[in-house]
Amino acid sequence: MTVTTVQLSYCVNTEELYRHYDQQAEPQPVFVELDLEDGVLYASYDPEVGNARPAEVGNGRTRRYCLTGKDYSGERVIPTAEGANRLLERIAPLAQRVLDGASIEWNGHNRVGVLDEDAQDAEETIKALVEDADLGEDGAIELWDMDSIGEAWTAEEAGITARTSDEELERIEARLLEEFRADQEQPTAVIRGLGEHLRAVRDELNGPVDVFWSVVRGAQPVAAVRPEQAGVSVPEHVRVWAAGHGVTGKESDPVLVVAPQEDAEDLPGEVAWEVGVLDRDEAERVAVLLAAH
Repeated sequence: MTVTTVQLSYCVNTEELYRHYDQQAEPQPVFVELDLEDGVLYASYDPEVGNARPAEVGNGRTRRYCLTGKDYSGERVIPTAEGANRLLERIAPLAQRVLDGASIEWNGHNRVGVLDEDAQDAEETIKALVEDADLGEDGAIELWDMDSIGEAWTAEEAGITARTSDEELERIEARLLEEFRADQEQPTAVIRGLGEHLRAVRDELNGPVDVFWSVVRGAQPVAAVRPEQAGVSVPEHVRVWAAGHGVTGKESDPVLVVAPQEDAEDLPGEVAWEVGVLDRDEAERVAVLLAAH
């Protein structure tokens, strides 16, 4: 028999058992495991997609008990840290019976876990407790989708800029989730896809910026800048188009100017205009010059 005492390994973070991989319809299953060799009893999510199991589970040296409960909407129930810890404490006396009646034996091919009759009875009780576990108040994650929370956060509301780092995004995600939990009075809420949404917001800020290229006569308008003033490269097709409207590239009339499409104004002396894009750095240099006008 194994000679050891159950060692509880508690969960710490509210949503640590929640993992939802890309391209998967549901979050990863959650299980409770008991290691017959060191006596550690703990809860974890399954890191594998599909039915793969580690050798120690397949050989019974580690006993795995899967949570199979569903919520009112048919979603897989994911325990919070508090709910999982309650379950571990409820299981612990039964897990001790399993350990007391367990041995590790060589079967001619592998070292396998073997249970005596009382240990088997205790294990069956554990399975019944775990399969549709009573996790108690605030014991399960409340899952929300981005499309179910109402209007999503904009870059300004979230405090995201084009220069926001991945580490800063993680802190912003944590802050927004805490604010959402407080607003909804759901301390165990998790918003599926929130991190992806925030990264998309940041990436959009780093994407190309829509602009208007314009040919103007007379004084340079204050709502646009000449590309050479901002160090902006002019695409060849825009050069050809501008030349067709009399722009020679010299200090002469008319001239080529550029301005962001957002908050664009009618330009005095405009002869023609064309839509285009600038990369983010070029657009920011244009914006700096416009702000100084």
